[in-house]
Amino acid sequence: MQYIENWLLQEKEKAKEFLQKNNFKFNKIKNFFWKKLKFKYKTIFLRIILPEKFPLEYPKFYIDQEEWYLKYPHIEKNKKFGLNICYIENNEKTALFDGMLLIKIALEKIYKIIQNYENNTFDKKDFLNEFDSYWGEKFIYLDAQRILNEPKIINLLEVQKLKEIATTDIEKTKKALKNMKLKILNQKKIIFLPFFDKFTYPFPKTKSAILDIINTLGYKYFLEKYIEHSELKVIFSFKIDDHLHYGAFQFQKPYKQYLIDPEIIPIGIRRIDRNRIFSRGGNFITQKIAETSIEVAIIGCGSLGGSLAFKLAKSGVKKLLLIDYDILTESNIARHICGMRYINEPKVKALKDFLLEQFPDMEIEIFPSNAIECLDRLTQTNLIVSAVGSEGEIFEQLLFQLKHSKNSKIYIPPVVLTWFEGPVAGHAVLIKETDINELSIFFKKISVIENSKKKLLTLLDIGCNSLYSPYAFIDAENVVLHTSLLITDYIKSLGEIEETVITIFNNTNLYNDYLKTEYKNISPYTIQKYKLKEIL
Repeated sequence: MQYIENWLLQEKEKAKEFLQKNNFKFNKIKNFFWKKLKFKYKTIFLRIILPEKFPLEYPKFYIDQEEWYLKYPHIEKNKKFGLNICYIENNEKTALFDGMLLIKIALEKIYKIIQNYENNTFDKKDFLNEFDSYWGEKFIYLDAQRILNEPKIINLLEVQKLKEIATTDIEKTKKALKNMKLKILNQKKIIFLPFFDKFTYPFPKTKSAILDIINTLGYKYFLEKYIEHSELKVIFSFKIDDHLHYGAFQFQKPYKQYLIDPEIIPIGIRRIDRNRIFSRGGNFITQKIAETSIEVAIIGCGSLGGSLAFKLAKSGVKKLLLIDYDILTESNIARHICGMRYINEPKVKALKDFLLEQFPDMEIEIFPSNAIECLDRLTQTNLIVSAVGSEGEIFEQLLFQLKHSKNSKIYIPPVVLTWFEGPVAGHAVLIKETDINELSIFFKKISVIENSKKKLLTLLDIGCNSLYSPYAFIDAENVVLHTSLLITDYIKSLGEIEETVITIFNNTNLYNDYLKTEYKNISPYTIQKYKLKEIL
């Protein structure tokens, strides 16, 4: 540690020497460098702070020109130091261990930005792209369940932990809050106005500038009618390159008694609706999945089915049907996605509550019963995932008999079978139309463990019928990941992918003696993928 500290001090000293040679002065009391710069016949004071971890952290640049805020891009407010110039994106930062070189590069970027301000050559789109960064330190959460294209009075909820949430669909938001176990403390009203393409650079800062937009769109009467009943707050939507974005503002009180033109108070919006969550927290694939109405049934909600449900929820799947008659016990906890708080609850209920706390708008139906009893409901889903291992073979065989029986009028959707072969490997099989007459023969064909060695990979716990396979959570997750990918590939292709068999090996170095001859010495964590017809 002493070596690192000495090196940081050494590089900081190099930067200080460079700044002093370039006529920057040092304020010993407030610990920053400063310099006067000429800007459009005025003088500005540029301040530089070298962070404690410099050069591992980039230097900070500040100015005092309050009138620059919302006039020029790349400027954010900082309560302690004034206005911060954002001169580099996080993804552009590289490791520069030379303190002098880093401060030199940073200054060049700052000078270029200020020159663009002076010459009025900055990209005005930067305002829209950086809107959330500088439009208001305060914020309101927005649950935009519906897109509104006309002025509206919507609900503003005071909520435990989340403070204020505006909602375009009060019933859906209340249901989501209930799922998250968050209490509504108060319910008020707020005005919503769609500004379309009228809200653009330069952003309005005063009451009159906002009223100009409102008058242009014909909202004046609506605003005057409701403003006194909405705490003077307004949420608005506007377009950024055809993408809908949101902001809010508050009029100074009292609304009708100002003779001068007061500034509005900008308020940021943080969206918590599904579309925003999966567009920001995923990619175009998760966003596409999140927009579908596909329902996936998962039979078996143990360590495999539970983790599968969680990964599918994270991938954007909104509708799940969960089936399992079993109860969550202490022996499940090490491998199950649900923790100790859910002990002695039906696995389906525990899993549903767990998922809804994170994804409160999911539609989850549960059946704490045997899959055969839920056959009618299963036929209404888009995909069935059987994650019950060897115990599910009888039911799985029944599914295929019903699917291919000439006398059966029951529709059976495509099926994904997934199971573990102890700690050694796991399998995932997508079956759409192929008729597999004997599942037991099929399972033996793709099994990787020597049949005579299988019993050696099981343990007997205390009690009757208590044989179990001692695989670890990390082994299970390896199988879950690739099964999830198979399912999401199926969903995003709208069912167009081929019937597939995937075998996922774990750490085979530990279990080489148990493997069939053709798999001996196979590399750990190998993934083998085949077309189903190749296996059959």
